[in-house]
Amino acid sequence: MRKLGIIRRGHMGDILLIEPIIDALRDSYNSITIFTDYPHVANLLGIFDTVLPYDEHQRIQPWDFDRTLCLKYEIYPGVNHLDGYATDAGVTLRHRVPAIRQGFPQVRQSPYGLIAPEVSSWIRPMREWSLRCFNELSNRLASLSGISIAILDSATSFDEMLSLVEHCSFFVGNDSGPAILAQCFGRPTFVIFGATHPNLILLRDDAIGIWKDVGCNGCKHLARQTEIECASPLCLEHLTVDDVVDQMLSAGWLVGLHDQGGATAQTVKNAGEK
Repeated sequence: MRKLGIIRRGHMGDILLIEPIIDALRDSYNSITIFTDYPHVANLLGIFDTVLPYDEHQRIQPWDFDRTLCLKYEIYPGVNHLDGYATDAGVTLRHRVPAIRQGFPQVRQSPYGLIAPEVSSWIRPMREWSLRCFNELSNRLASLSGISIAILDSATSFDEMLSLVEHCSFFVGNDSGPAILAQCFGRPTFVIFGATHPNLILLRDDAIGIWKDVGCNGCKHLARQTEIECASPLCLEHLTVDDVVDQMLSAGWLVGLHDQGGATAQTVKNAGEK
């Protein structure tokens, strides 16, 4: 029996991205273990035979695994994080969108749009569009779409989040784990970007990156440190609610909502003409 050990602390999106890597490796290993601080996310994937706390990797003995991988995309700047993982593991991907468990019970009546304002602690000021803007966006989207808008916050449990993302009519959020999750569930996904670039994050061809080109030279994406050193997130500060709505309308986000009791496709044209 050949055994593989995967070492990756987190965050949620980092763990989700491991699924296509394991799929490419599964034919070569009978047993795969992950060491992570995010066991609830690892269990969501259903690809690991064993999920252990991250700190336990320090006790790994040479004979415990035939191969161990401390997966890193951070050392491959300028490429999508998933491709960085693949390069680090030395694999060719068979698919790009992580396969996850589905069929979570609905906790909110459909149809509804979903907004995810929060991000992890990593360079938060450079990735987090303001909550004030998201609240205004919520009102605008509810008016345009004719359906209710749910907002993820710190009081939302992990299971509630899974249900809300899986069953939403569309998803809008900062560059975060829930944005990757929305792509995994195949939801219409719009991601607001600041210091990170859509080409480094988005997984689906139909996922839309929203950002403001302010001519800034700070985020060169040559290494993660260059992103951290931005003095002020002008790209996020100058991104208005009108900008976000306009980019969503340009992508035709309202089309199909009339089938769920929301606005009609004609609304897209009318709203875009205002």
